[in-house]
Amino acid sequence: MNVVIIILNWRNSIDTLACIESLLGLGYRKFKIVVCDNSSSDGSLEDFLDWSAENPDVAAQNFISLESEDNAIRDAFVNRVVWIQTGANLGFAGGNNVGIRLALKLGGVDFFWLLNNDCVVAGDSLSYLCQYMTTHPDVGICGAKVIYFHSPDRVQAYGGASHDKWTGRAHYLGHLSHPDDPHDSVIVENQLSYVAGASMFVRREFVERVGLMHEDYFLYFEEIDWALRGKGIFRLGYEPKAIVFHKEGGTIGSSSDTRKTSRLSDFYLFRNRLRFTRRFFPEALPSVWLVMLLQGIRRGLRGQFERMWLIFQILAGKQHL
Repeated sequence: MNVVIIILNWRNSIDTLACIESLLGLGYRKFKIVVCDNSSSDGSLEDFLDWSAENPDVAAQNFISLESEDNAIRDAFVNRVVWIQTGANLGFAGGNNVGIRLALKLGGVDFFWLLNNDCVVAGDSLSYLCQYMTTHPDVGICGAKVIYFHSPDRVQAYGGASHDKWTGRAHYLGHLSHPDDPHDSVIVENQLSYVAGASMFVRREFVERVGLMHEDYFLYFEEIDWALRGKGIFRLGYEPKAIVFHKEGGTIGSSSDTRKTSRLSDFYLFRNRLRFTRRFFPEALPSVWLVMLLQGIRRGLRGQFERMWLIFQILAGKQHL
């Protein structure tokens, strides 16, 4: 089974290179690492090429793109680590989709592992994911046990989250539990609305039958959109023995604590909640709108007046920052 691991970078080469280093220690070896850079302007490209020069036995020495000649793409994919320029800041779905398209163009891939660049992985995680997907052919996307990197005694998610259409909000399954706490993976799978974007192990057939991720979200809600589009064709899975450590918010300033989220994170989180609800659950728009209004008021009561105003603007139809 051949796996293409896709890492999206935007102005964060330090975390991306740390992620690559952890992946190079994987026990299962039939994989390629594809780094898709979303038009970074912080020196990331130079950092990657410097790293390639220091590791010429594993890394391509140049970047490719969707416009590259076929022979250049084939030459790049001979290497363990492949660098791709997406050409613009395409967001989460757009950047990852470029890597998926190029890998599909070459063929020979069985699975895609979409992994946040601020993650590091346990050395046996890929073996467990491949084993799980082989024995569960009806699963289209599989999640891992995601643990907070800076608090390794706390789980971020058992695979992903459960979504409430009436509030538009989701909660991570197993959130803040201890990694060694016993839990039933079948119960987790039955509660999954989507697999968390920090680690999505995707079957090639899922991409071929369901399609690529929708790119109009830019950030957030791509995962649940993808999962719902595949519902009835594939189910979602969870492999607790696959361990991923997530630094959370290393690129865009997201956080489980709403008082620490960046303005960028807040904007796309709230805007896309409405966009997703309108697309899949229009009957729930009034209640989702009301919940967002109350959240905006709560931000104001905390003294976060700029964030309160941002939420009110989104409720009034604001689509762009």
